This record gives sequence, structure tokens and C-alpha cells, in this order.
Amino acid sequence: MLQIDDWVELISETEDENVPVGSLLQVVDITLDKKEAWVRPDYRILSIPINKLRKV
Repeated sequence: MLQIDDWVELISETEDENVPVGSLLQVVDITLDKKEAWVRPDYRILSIPINKLRKV
């Protein structure tokens, strides 16, 4: 189960072409339904489905 401040790896493509598969991202929030995580790849914060992330 992911938690805030966990580091995750993107394991599947998303609509954002600037975040390639294999990117390491920090979890900053998780939706109440536990289906999406808000992650920080750099100065931005993105919402990515949890099934596209793997905890590292």
C-alpha cells in the first residue's frame, strides 16, 4: 500500500510525455478511493493511476 512520501517508479506510459516510464516519483497525496496518487517528478505535481506505479 502506498503512503505519502513513498518513492515510486512509473511502470506504464501516461498522457504526460515528459515523464518517461522508469521515472522515480515522490508520492505527495493519494485519492480517497486509493485509485490515483499525486506525485512529484520535479517542480510539478501530477495525478497518476496507482496501477501505473510500483513502490521502490
